[in-house]
This record gives sequence, structure tokens and C-alpha cells, in this order.
Amino acid sequence: MYGAIVNQFSRYMTHVEKNIGGVMINPKTIEEAVPVVQFVSRAKQQQAMVFLQTELFNTPKWLLDSQIFAKTSVGIHVVLSVQTPVLGYLISNTTL
Repeated sequence: MYGAIVNQFSRYMTHVEKNIGGVMINPKTIEEAVPVVQFVSRAKQQQAMVFLQTELFNTPKWLLDSQIFAKTSVGIHVVLSVQTPVLGYLISNTTL
């Protein structure tokens, strides 16, 4: 169950990371005059970065349950397993 919670948290962080340096694809009909591809707005990117800083990069202490660690082979590395891919995405050549 703990693993499922960590995986879901990781999914949430992945959804947020896509707002940084990303593009949005808007399916449209011929009659619509909106662009199909748009960059994510600066404000939304800043909000996403603040969210990641607050919820992910400031250690999510709610994931660090010593009772679970004592009963399983899970340890503090579980936080790194969520932080590392997000950080890798943020500093990748594609995102920058």
C-alpha cells in the first residue's frame, strides 16, 4: 500500500513537471481560429515550480514513516526515487 501511495505521488509530480518548459496541444476544428500548439504561460510555469519546490523538493516528511521503514525494506531513498526523475526533467536540454 505504501508503494502505491509513493507511485501516485510520483504521478502527481510528473503531471506538474510537464507544465515547465512544455507545450499544450489544443485540438480544434477548421472553423476555430486558435493555435493548435501553445507554450505553457510564464505564470503557469512559475506556479508549477513553486508547487514542486513546496511539495517535492522541501522533503515531504509525510512519506518518511519510521514504522513503515522498520517493517519493510523501504527507506529514505523512496523520497529520492521521486525527486531524482523530476529534477532530471527540469535540467534536461529539452526543458531548458
